[in-house]
Amino acid sequence: MTIAYGDMDSNGNPLGLLTSVTTGAASTGDVQVVLRRELMKGSTVTIDDPTTAGGETDVEITFAATIQ
Repeated sequence: MTIAYGDMDSNGNPLGLLTSVTTGAASTGDVQVVLRRELMKGSTVTIDDPTTAGGETDVEITFAATIQ
């Protein structure tokens, strides 16, 4: 499964309010969703490591996923 940002702010920084999900071969694993606030945006921020944006985590949840 690949998840990518689908929106940017006026400076071209990713927002993460819209995302796209692309699935691959059948598999199982975990999906983690993190809601953070007061971020420091910039080119070092990636969807793979949201901690690079700083800020504070409001919600963090991990759940099992199955791609069939």
